[in-house]
Formats: sequence, C-alpha cells, structure tokens
Amino acid sequence: MSARLNLPALDAARARFDARWTALPPRDRRMLVIGAVAVGLALFWTLLVDPALAGRERVQRDLPRLQAEAAEVAGIAANPPRAQRNLQAEGPLRPAIEAALQEGGLRADLATNAAGVLVVKFSETPYPQIADWLARVVADLGVTIEGAAITPVEGKAGAGGKVNAEFTLRR
Repeated sequence: MSARLNLPALDAARARFDARWTALPPRDRRMLVIGAVAVGLALFWTLLVDPALAGRERVQRDLPRLQAEAAEVAGIAANPPRAQRNLQAEGPLRPAIEAALQEGGLRADLATNAAGVLVVKFSETPYPQIADWLARVVADLGVTIEGAAITPVEGKAGAGGKVNAEFTLRR
C-alpha cells in the first residue's frame, strides 16, 4: 500500500514540470529557487510575523489605560462613599438597580446568582458611562461591589472605550 496518491493528471503534470525543470540552465533554476524562497518569506512575514507584532504593539499601547481603568473601578469598590445614601438604599436591590440603569440611560442584563447576589452585565458599553453609573449606585444605594470583570471590545472600528463588563453587587 503506497502512501502516494495515484492520480494520472497529477502524474502527467509532475512529469511535464520535471521535463521543463531539467531543460532549464542551472542559472535559471537557481534564480527560480531564490525567487520562490523570497515569495515564501514575504508570505510568512505578511501572514504570520507582522500581524503578531502589530497585536503586541496594540496590547502594549492599551495596557496602561486598561490598568488605570481597573484601578479606578477597584478604588470605587474599595472606598464606597456611604454618607450620601438616600431612601432608595432600603428595600430590594434589583428594582433600585433597574431604576438606576434607566436613569443613567444604560442597558444591562440583570440576574441573581445562587448566593442571592445581583449580577449586572453590560455589553459593548462605553467605559466612562459604566464608571459614572457605578459610582452613583455605590453612593446612592449603598451597594458593595463583590466582583468585577471588564474586557475591552476589540475588532470593531471606532469601538473607542467600549467594554463588556460584569459586576456582582450586594447590599
């Protein structure tokens, strides 16, 4: 059993190529090999190396901004201003969060997990709006941020500061 395919058309093409190749002078063969290597290297660079380097540069450029935003959210979570609580701070959390979302002009998915904690999920929402809303909710409703996950939206032209975010809130 041979591992080589037995295709008559392929064998005929291979035979024609071999005949033409052997008919070429050694200088022409050498130039064709050099040209093929140059094209192969250009394809390797264009398809593999250059995109990887560009992605690395983008990550290095965006990382300080994302770290600053994460530190800002961590600061809000660690030091919630409790002195400005209003009457909304009492009662069920979900309706108060829904009202705060509507007041802030934001859309989010709300769910309650097994521990009875409210999970708020934002999709492709500008980060500054989320940060402002979160600061107001912490101050006005007296909630505690138990968890936060923020990822930038990539691959869309003009995404400019949009993130996918998930916050776990408890009163």
